[in-house]
Amino acid sequence: MSYKNEGTIIGFRILIDKEGNLISEKTELPSSAIPKVFRDKGDQKIIRTAMRKVKQDIDKLHSAIEEEISAINTPNILKY
Repeated sequence: MSYKNEGTIIGFRILIDKEGNLISEKTELPSSAIPKVFRDKGDQKIIRTAMRKVKQDIDKLHSAIEEEISAINTPNILKY
């Protein structure tokens, strides 16, 4: 459910498109918009810190997912 005073600050989704392709999607509030949304300087600092940490974790997760998918999709060259 979405409320008038809610919005995504940062998000990560894994989707399958209609062609069957696995897609990862990262969304985030642009840095330039933070002062417009959060007027309090302390809140801005908290949001920037949280976004930085989440981005680091999302990047690690995204890399791990890509590696797993690549490993699954790589043909086995060691055939017996």
